Amino acid sequence: MDEKMTELQKGLKMHNISEYQILSYNNFELKIAGSFDFAYYHNVEITFRGVTFIMCLTKISRAKIRMATNEERYLFLKEHNSDYMEDDEILVCFDIDNGGDKQYILAESFDFVFEDVFYYKRDKLEEGQRIADWVK
Repeated sequence: MDEKMTELQKGLKMHNISEYQILSYNNFELKIAGSFDFAYYHNVEITFRGVTFIMCLTKISRAKIRMATNEERYLFLKEHNSDYMEDDEILVCFDIDNGGDKQYILAESFDFVFEDVFYYKRDKLEEGQRIADWVK
C-alpha cells in the first residue's frame, strides 16, 4: 500500500494538487476528487473501498495526503475508544497546512485515476479527459 501511496503522491505533486472534495459515498465506498482549480475541472479521483470511519471535511484545502504513522494509528484507536484495527486496514491522513490539522479515512483499500474531468461541455476530448457525469 505504501508503494501505491508514493505513486499517488508523485502524481499529485506533478499536477500541483492540494485541494480535495468528496464526490460520493455509497456502500462503504468513498470517492474524493483532487484538483488545482475546482472551478473548471478535477484531475484525480481517489476511491476508498471498505470505508469504516470518516473524519474528513467535505472540502479540504492546502492538504497533502499520506498514510498515517504508527503513532497516529495508536492515537486514533485511543481517541475513538476502539481497541482494534485490522493490520491490513489503512488509515489515510490528509495533512492540512503541514500539520495544522489532520483529517482521517479508515478503509480496506484505495485506488486512484488521474484524468481531466471537466465541469462544462467541451468538444474534442483527448485520451485521459472526460466530461463530469452531472454536466448536461
